[in-house]
Amino acid sequence: MSENAEKSLSKFIKGSGIVLIGLIISKISAFSYRIPIARVLGKSQFGLISLGVGIMTLLSTVVLFGFEEGITRKTSIYKGKNEYKKIKKLFFTGASFTVSFSLMMSFLTFTFSDWISKYILHTPKLTPVLKIFSIGIPLICVFRLLISTMRGIQRMDYRLYMRGMVVKLGRLITITGILIIGGSLLGTSIAYIIPLPIAIFLSLILLRNYLLPKINRNVLSMTLGKEILIYSLPILFSGIAWKLLGWVDSFMLAFYKSSSVVGLYNVARPVAGILPVGMATTMLLPVLSEKYGQKDKKTMNEVMKTITRWILIFSLSGTVGLILLSKNLILFLFGSEFLRASQPLIILAIGYLIFYPFLTSRSLLKTIGKTKLLSFIYFIVLGSNILLNLFLIPRFGLEGAALATSISMILLGIIPGIVTLKKIGFDYFSFDEIEKTLLFFIISVTIIILPYYFLFTHKYLFINLSIWVLFIISFFLLHLIMSGYTEKDRLLINHMKKILRID
Repeated sequence: MSENAEKSLSKFIKGSGIVLIGLIISKISAFSYRIPIARVLGKSQFGLISLGVGIMTLLSTVVLFGFEEGITRKTSIYKGKNEYKKIKKLFFTGASFTVSFSLMMSFLTFTFSDWISKYILHTPKLTPVLKIFSIGIPLICVFRLLISTMRGIQRMDYRLYMRGMVVKLGRLITITGILIIGGSLLGTSIAYIIPLPIAIFLSLILLRNYLLPKINRNVLSMTLGKEILIYSLPILFSGIAWKLLGWVDSFMLAFYKSSSVVGLYNVARPVAGILPVGMATTMLLPVLSEKYGQKDKKTMNEVMKTITRWILIFSLSGTVGLILLSKNLILFLFGSEFLRASQPLIILAIGYLIFYPFLTSRSLLKTIGKTKLLSFIYFIVLGSNILLNLFLIPRFGLEGAALATSISMILLGIIPGIVTLKKIGFDYFSFDEIEKTLLFFIISVTIIILPYYFLFTHKYLFINLSIWVLFIISFFLLHLIMSGYTEKDRLLINHMKKILRID
């Protein structure tokens, strides 16, 4: 391995510590708030809240006009030049646009909530929930712009505190508190939004005290606003496509089925996507950007090969656990009312498994400025997802939505992967190493998993957990014994030991 690749991998691992902590806290908190809602309110009302969250998230993306990426990019440039006054103008100019449009969108959503609920989603009971979540649209827009500024100034600790702790952990606390004192569907909807104004207030204090001193009225620039808008508009469409990919299945389940089915689905999908492999691409992007600026294609390929392989290793290990423990997890976390979500959970987990190893190709396309191509791919996949849902949901219901999403996720991985390999000319797959990993996986499944499934009829939690641990031991030992680990892998492991302080 080249010296440059070693340095880049070291930088990747060292920078991943704070992101790993943030992602773990965010994942646990974002996932955990669903548990008390589902257990106390049941699958139908949980489905209504999920739909409200989905609509608020989608509409906030629309009125942000892609400003998030524009503000992050411009803030990073101004920070490098120590032009903090321009950062101040940038944020408040973007916020003035966003607040104006988000208030308008909030008013329209509130006014037409009954029509949206009855005639678009065929779920009349959604109306009061949607009215509450419409109030959250301006709040979530402002907060997302603040997070973009934090990203631009490279303060991942601020982002961790505000997004991971104040909002997501705060949401878990407020929702649990409301439900403990006998909160209803509407009370729980309000509890979901409460952490947002608190996070906005605290974020403004952080940014004002340390980065945006002496805020005055002369902070708006129409020229700067137009510049951000021109840069951000193309990103807007890819952002909408990406958000729709996350919610179109729930919306179509509401249209064809019921809020109860939506509730089941919104238990299965977060559990299926719980593996924190997104950490890899979050930290990979700046490393690739640096090497791309240096025109060091060789180092980029070496780094991507290593990260891709380890994503595959952890994805395979985690997915086996999700499949083995699917019923146990659903029963333990959400109760018997949600057991039917175990089958779509398995279908979705397999889709994510195939999608994850191609994440590095998406990071590469962003690095080399192929955002329009990526947007085009998003729209192709979104179109296929809608068509698949139209065909599969009326026939297979919950499982049909899961299958449609899994196929779409696979396409979202494979298409950028093929483009990166064949058209762009970056070799981010080490096929020899990938073949070894897949061989060791097949051997471990054959000697550990298959006999268990054929010989035992009762799948208890402790036994399933034990079998999963045995599988992981077998999988990693095969890599060790059969020389499956390379010099790059050992470097990665050693740096992880230092971060985790393992002797």
